Amino acid sequence: MICLGTKKDERHTGLLKLLDILLLGNSNDEKRAVFKDIFDAEMPARLLEKESNMCN
Repeated sequence: MICLGTKKDERHTGLLKLLDILLLGNSNDEKRAVFKDIFDAEMPARLLEKESNMCN
């Protein structure tokens, strides 16, 4: 179990920031945009598909 903190805690970095993005309740388009802005990388469609299956 990993505690990502509360909404007020915006100090996550590295792996915790990545998990925070993946586990947000936002749409895939929003996740892709945040992933691109923060990590300067494309979020693979395969990852989004697996994340969608995991969260549903």
